[in-house]
Amino acid sequence: MAEDLKWELTILEVVHGFYLSLLQGELEDELLVPSGVNAEALHDPMTDVANSVTYLRRWMKLLDMAITPAMVRETLTDNIDQDLAEALLRYYAHKRSHSDFDRDKTDFVATFLYRHPRVPGQWDLKGYALDGIAPVPPFEIAAIEVIGEEGLPDLSTAHDRLLNEFEHMREEVEGFRNFEEITDSRIIGRARQLKMELEECFYHPRALAVIASYNAFFGKRFDELFKAATTHIKSYAIQTQEAGASISARVHGDVTVKHLADVEDSRIMKAEYRNAQEQFRHVANLKKAVDARMKPEAQAAYATASAPAIATPAKVARPVTAVSSSEPSLASQMSAPSAIPSPKISESVELNKLKSVEESIRAFVRVANPKFRQIVPMKFGNFTLSAAEADGYCADYLEETSFRGDNARTLVRTVSVVARISTEIEELKQKQNSLHLWKAHGESIKYLMTEAQHVMEDGTRVMALAQQRGLTEKVSSLTSSIQRLQAKSTEAGDLLRFLTSRSDS
Repeated sequence: MAEDLKWELTILEVVHGFYLSLLQGELEDELLVPSGVNAEALHDPMTDVANSVTYLRRWMKLLDMAITPAMVRETLTDNIDQDLAEALLRYYAHKRSHSDFDRDKTDFVATFLYRHPRVPGQWDLKGYALDGIAPVPPFEIAAIEVIGEEGLPDLSTAHDRLLNEFEHMREEVEGFRNFEEITDSRIIGRARQLKMELEECFYHPRALAVIASYNAFFGKRFDELFKAATTHIKSYAIQTQEAGASISARVHGDVTVKHLADVEDSRIMKAEYRNAQEQFRHVANLKKAVDARMKPEAQAAYATASAPAIATPAKVARPVTAVSSSEPSLASQMSAPSAIPSPKISESVELNKLKSVEESIRAFVRVANPKFRQIVPMKFGNFTLSAAEADGYCADYLEETSFRGDNARTLVRTVSVVARISTEIEELKQKQNSLHLWKAHGESIKYLMTEAQHVMEDGTRVMALAQQRGLTEKVSSLTSSIQRLQAKSTEAGDLLRFLTSRSDS
């Protein structure tokens, strides 16, 4: 307990020193510190540590009222020490009371730490868990180490739903192509409202990880589109004046050339988002005025030139088995799902998830006790393999162009698709009450059902060849695996149709 108090006192002293530096800079004068919280008193061996912590906390309540979020934001530059930022984060998270200003300061500090990792790429997720689910974000783990979990409230289901909404807003931001879409969507205010609704759980490490990641993504996109808008506005003002127009000439409505020329993008960008809302809307209105005045072909050229490039993932060819394609498809023997529209999600991402599941199951099966290798632990429960499927994952001839290679690859692929569909079904059930979040999992299921159809068609060809060779055991094992895939696809399709019809009604 004594060590905890000493550590807490150290954190308070670091933040106290930072506060004094900020205020002295603002006042351009030395700040008088009460005798009980000066350095000499705090380090006096005769002083009780618990009393020092209490005195310093009381004094800092007053300093907190003088330190604005904007002051913290402006000070968080590349030159700020990581240890100081981490001390600030711990201090704000463990304050005895929180205000809107405290939340804003914490928001800035957490986002700063996310944008400035000690090691480049430190927060990037690498791969997926056994069932294609991303592991705990590294930044959340780091936040737990800085803040600790003791004394923080638990996240409820309602709080989880609030955090999940940031995922939907991130997708919305990805779709923005010009600055005025940001202001028209009022997404800044919506994000702020979500943060307020989290209440004390805003300071939970998981909440801070979600929010910091969203802030960093949104901030980058905002800066790109804002810069494109102001450049467009200023360029038009210069061209108009060079063409002989007066500075008071009207562009569109009440907007004049002077309004365009007077835009100070650097000053606006330094302002806190909350205090700069009116200026952001002003810039958006200026750009709309310019676009309304420009000729249609000029607008199209500008839109093409200024829109950030979005890489379209190359279509990845699906591997097929090297057997005859003249055999009847399984779709003619079983009630396979109807054709699924092309998914709107990234095919390369889904293929990577499938590959990750295959590799993870293979790694588990090959090192597990032979008695238990058919029971694979996953996030939503154990996933059971048949003996033939486990053998397929252990086979060392998966790359062969042969019947046994085709047979093993079909079993492996069938298992990975069943595992991924099972995971997405559970994710879909958990998020079905959210207005938007279930849809991303629905798109994944559409893709996986299409992949399941391809796997069943390949499986049919392999089974037909096995039947020709009289390999009844191979036919039986393939039929069992593919029937399980069919059943899981049907379950996923029924759930997706139910949620879609409910959403449309």
